[in-house]
Amino acid sequence: MADKEERRIHEQRLLLGEAALLSPTKAAALMPIRDGEALALLRREGLIRCRGGHEVVRWGDVVAFFRSDPAPANSTPPPTPVKPMPRADLRPKR
Repeated sequence: MADKEERRIHEQRLLLGEAALLSPTKAAALMPIRDGEALALLRREGLIRCRGGHEVVRWGDVVAFFRSDPAPANSTPPPTPVKPMPRADLRPKR
């Protein structure tokens, strides 16, 4: 049963044109990740648009998002390795 459902969803993804407008929940259901994660991703990446008081997702924006190269997790360069400080005797000399 689950195999038929997965096949149906896959076929829907293929039939959608890039100009298709979907509700955020419908778009999330068609994405290959859990619905909650998909909705969070759509919101975080600004893929949900508000038109006429209704939230919509343009399927082409979702496709373009997954087609693009992922941004590096940390855009700042990694810190330069620091050499350990030499040990010093901090006791006062007598």
